[in-house]
Formats: sequence, structure tokens, C-alpha cells
Amino acid sequence: MKECPVFKTILNRRSTRDYTDEQITDEEINQILESGRWAPSANNYQPWRFLIIKDAKKIEDLSQFTKYANIMRKSKVNILVFLDKKFQGDRVKSIQSIGACIQNMLLTAHELGIGTCWIGEIINRHEKVEKFLNLPENLELMALITLGKIPSEKKVGNRIPLKELII
Repeated sequence: MKECPVFKTILNRRSTRDYTDEQITDEEINQILESGRWAPSANNYQPWRFLIIKDAKKIEDLSQFTKYANIMRKSKVNILVFLDKKFQGDRVKSIQSIGACIQNMLLTAHELGIGTCWIGEIINRHEKVEKFLNLPENLELMALITLGKIPSEKKVGNRIPLKELII
């Protein structure tokens, strides 16, 4: 197979559910957000919006809305990703665009030595979260990403063989 750095990153990235006490810098957060900003989007609408939460008390308060509260509490930063309905165009395409945005962010975080976990389950209570955060009606929660420095142990992933996925 041809040498491809991004492919290596894709193969090595894992969801992280435990983090060290080391802080994440604003520069690292901005680089992660910047990589999300450069994701492809349908008609270049760029429908994503971000809310960064670094305060442990605020993370604790927000964690009441998901069964994955323990992962949120262990992380140093939570990034909430929203669909801005003012800029959505076709809804399905906009949601797919946000998925690409999140993937860019996860891969960049990995390259920076930052672990992430994409928590989608919280969207089951998105209306309560949006009300709790006192957000305008045009913002709809799509995901929450936890960030923290990766502990030393290496996780191994597994996937269905490619030949079983090709129709």
C-alpha cells in the first residue's frame, strides 16, 4: 500500500473514554476547530457552529443529559457541535457535512496527541440541552466531542474485513 500519512492517522485513531489531568491549550482547541471549519459542506453552507466548554462545573451540569456523563466529566474540554438551521439548505446534506466536520476534528486532535470521544447519544435530549444552554432556536445539537490527553496505554481496534463490506 502507498505511504499516506492521513491513512495512518485514520488507522491509529481510537475513541478515548479516559484522560490524563493534562490541560488542552487554546491553541490546540483552535487548531481542532479550524480543521472542522475546513470540512467539505453541501453548497459550501458551512452549517456547523461550536460551543466550547472548559469549566468543570459547566461540564458536570451538562453531563446530566447523557448516560455517558462519566466520559464528559473525565475530559478537560467538551465541544458541542450544532447545526445552524439558518445555513442548512438540504437537511440530510447538512447533517452529512457536520459529520465530515467532526471527523476532521477527531483526526486533527489525534495528531495533536489529544484523545476524543464523539458522543451522539446526547442528541436524544437535544431540545433539553438547547433550552438548558439558552440557545437560539436556529441551533440544533448534533454531537458532543470530549477532549483530553491520551493515557499511555494503546487501544486496539477491530473492523469488519473490507471484502465483507463491498456489495
